[in-house]
Amino acid sequence: HISADINQMKQVFTNLIQNSIQSLGSDDRLIEIETSSNSHNVQVIIKDHGQGINPEDLDKIFDPYFSRREKGTGLGLAIVKRIIEQHDGTITVTSLPRAGATFTLTFPKLNNQMQDIKLT
Repeated sequence: HISADINQMKQVFTNLIQNSIQSLGSDDRLIEIETSSNSHNVQVIIKDHGQGINPEDLDKIFDPYFSRREKGTGLGLAIVKRIIEQHDGTITVTSLPRAGATFTLTFPKLNNQMQDIKLT
C-alpha cells in the first residue's frame, strides 16, 4: 500500500504505457510491468522492447519541452516525474538504443498508522 492520488497515478501509468506503446515497432509487442516491495518501498517497473532512448538524451527526458517525437510536447515525462516526486517517490530510466527502455518507480510504503489507500 502507498498513499497516492488515484487520478494522478492513472496519469502517470497512462503516460508511461502510451510512451512504451509508441516506441514499439510492428514486431515488438511486449511491455512488461512488474511490482515488488520490501519493508520500506513499493517498486513498479515498466519495461518495453521498443526503440529505446539515445544515451545522450537520457539526462534530458524529464526536462519540460524536451521531445524527439515529431508531435510530442515534451511535457509528459516532466509531469510524470513531478507527480511521482509529489508522492515522495523517485523515477529512474535505463535504456539502450533499439533494446527498449525500463522505467523504475519507487514509492515509500504507507505508514501502518495512516489510513490504507490501495491502488487497483
